[in-house]
Amino acid sequence: GKATVSRAGIKFKNLLYGSKRAIEEQWYTKLKNKSVSIVYDPRHLDRIYIPNDDGLDYETCILLEPSEQYKTDFLEDIVFHQQLRNELEEEERSKQVQLTINTDTMMEQIIKTAKEKKKNTLYKPTSKK
Repeated sequence: GKATVSRAGIKFKNLLYGSKRAIEEQWYTKLKNKSVSIVYDPRHLDRIYIPNDDGLDYETCILLEPSEQYKTDFLEDIVFHQQLRNELEEEERSKQVQLTINTDTMMEQIIKTAKEKKKNTLYKPTSKK
């Protein structure tokens, strides 16, 4: 697969990983948003592996704390949870937009009603005498 190196860590399937080599070589500051090839086991996503250039060895990357909730999950479970979360977030955004539209409509109606009341109110000037 492909993972992205950023300041937050090595990101794969929206999970964050870290490695000793990445810290030593300062990947997080130098390789911003660079893609790296990785190898992983879809049944055990608590670790991913970055093959060395010689092809004989690899760097082990472990799951970082922000992603530890998925430590024992399979790849399919993680993808399902992420899709579900995205759908719920989209639904919530839609509700917020609708609520804003409804609020704006109600405010316009209140202003219109107030203007009509003011227009219909008879103003009778009184003399000072």
